[in-house]
Order: sequence, then structure tokens, then C-alpha cells
Amino acid sequence: MESSLRSLGTDYIDIYQVHWPDLHTAPEETAGALEELVAAGKIRHVGVSNYDVDEMHALGRFGRVETVWPPYHLFRREIEEATLPYAAAHDIGVLVFGPLAHGLLSGRMRESSTFDADDWRGKSPDFTAEIFRRSLAVVERLRGGFARQKDTSLPQLAVGWTLANPAVHVTIVGARRPS
Repeated sequence: MESSLRSLGTDYIDIYQVHWPDLHTAPEETAGALEELVAAGKIRHVGVSNYDVDEMHALGRFGRVETVWPPYHLFRREIEEATLPYAAAHDIGVLVFGPLAHGLLSGRMRESSTFDADDWRGKSPDFTAEIFRRSLAVVERLRGGFARQKDTSLPQLAVGWTLANPAVHVTIVGARRPS
């Protein structure tokens, strides 16, 4: 932790997100270590990413869970079933990522789009074959219909859609290029 704080040029981290649940470490051990960091003033808030409701509940029995960071976009809405209601019931802030569906909702992809060999999307069913074609058709309907009606770009529509959900507090947009 100390080397990370020095590298960041700070004495504390505002939100420390546990990126994945550690299946080899008991939740009470993880929570205990995080609570020690809070008590020492090294971190101010504790969050999780890639945790389901049961994992958040297990960690929360032994320490704080103040934020959750799940993927969320027009094509991936499963957090609406359990994660968002759980977060609301337990006063957990929700910071979603991927509102542009890994570029799909940028409006730049076509059926002819290809991916570099080291790009995971080239091997994902969501970006190959029939699923990709169907998703692109939805993207075109969104761009030509709803986005045009609202006089907004497709990316603005996609980000705005995530933020329109009252359970979502922050949307984190990632991009490979400034354009």
C-alpha cells in the first residue's frame, strides 16, 4: 500500500475497489484488512467490483461495502435484477462501467469491423457472427430513431441511459482514443 500511495503522490486513496472476490481468502479476512486500512487513514471508502449480491453480503457482514462497480449498458442489464436493488437497500453507491458496450454503442462499428489479435472482442461471441450482427442492427435503430429524435449522439444516449437509472450514481466511460 505504501508504495502505491507514494506512486500516486498522496497519503490516502478515496475509494479502494476490490476488483475481484478472492475465492481463496475468507470474506472476514478481506474485510478485516480493508477496515485496518480505513482505520489507518490509508483509504477512505471501500468498494467492490465483479461481486455478486451474495459476495457483497458476505463481505458486508464483516466490514463496509460502500460502492459497487459493475458493468452496465443497453445490452447488459442483469444488474437491474439483484445488484441495483441490493445496493439501494444497503446504501451502496453504484459506479457502472462499460456504458458504450466495449465500443458497440460508439456507433463506429460495422459488420466488417475486425479486432487485433490481442483484443478479447475478436474472440467474444458478442462481437462475432449472428449476435454481433443483431446488436449492430439495434445500434442502427437507436442511432437513426431514438438518438435522432432526441437530437443527441449515440454515445451520449448510451451514457445518459445508464445515468437515467436512479440507482446509478456514476458512469465511467473508457475509450481507446480521444475521438
